[in-house]
Formats: sequence, structure tokens, C-alpha cells
Amino acid sequence: MAKKHDLPAMPFYWGDWFKATDVQSLPKDIRCTWFELLGRMWESEKRGFFCSNGEPFSAEENALILGFGNDINLCNFHLNFLEKKGIFSRTKEGIIYSRRMVRDCKLSKTRKLAGKKGMKIRYNKNLTNTITTTITNTEYENEKNISVLNLNLNAKKGKEKYPTFDEFLEYAKTLKSWQPGFEVQLEAKFNQWNEEDWKDGFGKPIKNWKTKLQNTIIYFKINKQQKMFEKEAEDGFSIIS
Repeated sequence: MAKKHDLPAMPFYWGDWFKATDVQSLPKDIRCTWFELLGRMWESEKRGFFCSNGEPFSAEENALILGFGNDINLCNFHLNFLEKKGIFSRTKEGIIYSRRMVRDCKLSKTRKLAGKKGMKIRYNKNLTNTITTTITNTEYENEKNISVLNLNLNAKKGKEKYPTFDEFLEYAKTLKSWQPGFEVQLEAKFNQWNEEDWKDGFGKPIKNWKTKLQNTIIYFKINKQQKMFEKEAEDGFSIIS
């Protein structure tokens, strides 16, 4: 039985589907088989993979699941045709999987984790500031709490709040140095600063994250693998392959 996922609906982009020449050049019946596979992989216990209990289906099971009945030879012909065209890939165990669907799923999980960490940090800071503002002048004089004084000073200076990953990404895309394909490096940099409580590599607090990002993104580079993935996306592989 398929495992429950956070996204019950599959984000299918018809524009990408029709622009993917490798898919559109397939015979209609084989193209329908690929469409069926996409749905099966989306609903799989391991999203993006066509398998059961971590194991590939047998030839007989493939035929039954994909609607070929007992015609195993025709089913094998369709799958072999798709594989030779590079429409899908296989793991070393022989499990069919969609490259883009697997990457998107991993990226979604990473963003969700980063968002939770960011919200936790912001919540704790807001809670501390709320407690600080409730302390009266008399209580402050009695307690002589230096940490409270520091928080008040920071509040008066209007200390900048730190962003979520979506805000971080949105701002990065407005910079002149931004290039498509920087998303992976940007996410790694966000996670690094977020986990270090927004301190740089020298342990110094990042007072203005926008300025820090401007000075950091100029050192980003796109490696060969990222360029390959970007080319796949431009050729219409988004969720299709």
C-alpha cells in the first residue's frame, strides 16, 4: 500500500509535457505507458520509484500493473523502448525511477526542514523579546539582568529578522550575479548560516543577511552535473523524466 505523502496532488505541467520532444516523438501507445508510469511512481511507497517494498516488480507484475494483462512481451517492448530513449533510469537493483521526480522530492524535503529550523529560531527570538518587553522598569532595576539589557538595545537598533528559505531564494534571484542552477548552492549556504544561528565562517554574527548574500553569491559556480540537470529542465524533463 502506498505511503502517505505531504503532497496528495501531482504537480503536472502540460507545457513541459508538450515541449518535451523526446516524449512527444514516442509512439502514442508507448507515450501512454510512460504517462501511466509517472502516475504509478508518484503514488509509490517511495515517491519517484516504480517498486514494491524496495524491490523492482517482476515482468509479470509490470504487465498487470501497466495494463498489458498477460502480454508480457509487449510490456517489455514498451519499457525497453522507453529506457533506450533515456526517458527513465534504473537503480543498480533494477528499479525504474524518474530522475526529476526524485530530485524534486529531495529538494522539497530539504526546504521543509530548513523552513522548520528557521521558524524555530524566529519563534524563540520573538518569545525572548516578548518576555523582555513585559519586564517593568522596577523589575529591571531589581534584577540587574544584563541579558535583558542587551536584548532591549538590539530591539532599539531594529535588528534585522532572518529570512525563510523562500524569502532567501526570492531575494537572491533579484541580484545581478544570480544564474539559473544556483539553487543547490544557495540552499546549502542558507542551511549553513541557519544552523550556525546566522553566523559566518569566522563565527561573526550576520547583521545584514542581504548584504552578506550579495558578497557571497559572486563566488557561486555551476558544475557540470548542475548544467546537465539545467539542460534537462530546459528540454522539458520537469517531472516528465
